Amino acid sequence: MRILKFNEQVENMSSERIDEITEELTLMSEYINEKKEFFDQVLNELDQFKSDNSNKIDQIDETIKNMQLINSTFDDLSDKLDNCMVELKSYKDEGRQYLY
Repeated sequence: MRILKFNEQVENMSSERIDEITEELTLMSEYINEKKEFFDQVLNELDQFKSDNSNKIDQIDETIKNMQLINSTFDDLSDKLDNCMVELKSYKDEGRQYLY
């Protein structure tokens, strides 16, 4: 391994570092998917206690609404993490390619 001078920059990220980042992103994605399953279970449970009055919203209804928003955020986050892993794998396998 070559030692860099203080003002030198590395041209490409190492395969080892990409693997480390990808591994952490995979763990994060698995954790998010696990929590999403929990949210789905809780939402199903709370659905049984929704208010029958369509003109008024109670705390359970508001909680369901907020949890649905969080759930969609989990989906978005999971998709973004997957995209990051695909792009890093492409960088590692094919080298730098400008996308735009």
